[in-house]
Amino acid sequence: MARLPNYDKEFKKKIKTNLDEVIQLLGEREDGMQKKVATFSTNFDFKSKDVEAKIKKDRMFRAHFAKDPGRQNLYEKLAGQYIKSIKGVKNFEKLGSNLKVILNGAVMTRAQLRQLGGVDEAKTIDFEWYYHKHHFFASHKYTKGEGGGQGNQYKDVQIFIKQATPSTLKDTFFIAICDGNFYDCKDTVTNTSRLERLKNMANNKNVFAMKLTELKDWLEKNFSSKQ
Repeated sequence: MARLPNYDKEFKKKIKTNLDEVIQLLGEREDGMQKKVATFSTNFDFKSKDVEAKIKKDRMFRAHFAKDPGRQNLYEKLAGQYIKSIKGVKNFEKLGSNLKVILNGAVMTRAQLRQLGGVDEAKTIDFEWYYHKHHFFASHKYTKGEGGGQGNQYKDVQIFIKQATPSTLKDTFFIAICDGNFYDCKDTVTNTSRLERLKNMANNKNVFAMKLTELKDWLEKNFSSKQ
């Protein structure tokens, strides 16, 4: 049964897991951990062996060296697991690694894009699946709060919608899935919520914007096995 992810709860769980594995990674001389220790030691002119000893003894200090779940595609993984579990979804793929992109309505691999000379406006597709023989591609963003790189993520979603709109692929649909309270906040240009702006940018024929919470009912309503 499809169960919507609790992003904040899962983030906190992953934070704890990552903290608990720091000692193990240190003992295994894992490349990423070695780099973090070396960088910290160099920046503050400490000996690496002293930093490692402090990590082992001080849990709070150890937290500095734990992996950031936000850089482990946690939100994307959670959303993907949910979509895959929706009844009727078939051949689900979490594409990742920039495997496929959308450019001027055409879906292609990064390799094909490079053969074309590379285009900055091409946007990565995160998920692909079929639902009752209908073909879907989706971009997923979880954006929380204000500041930092949130504005860039918002722009990326807009470009995804723009690049998907010219598509003439038969029975193929593109969805910008936008999660996080960032999209509930006001867009200063349109005086609507950011999500509402994205929904209005989409043509709502073969390109759509929505939250993950809307997806299951939307699929069932518009793409039943009888359609």
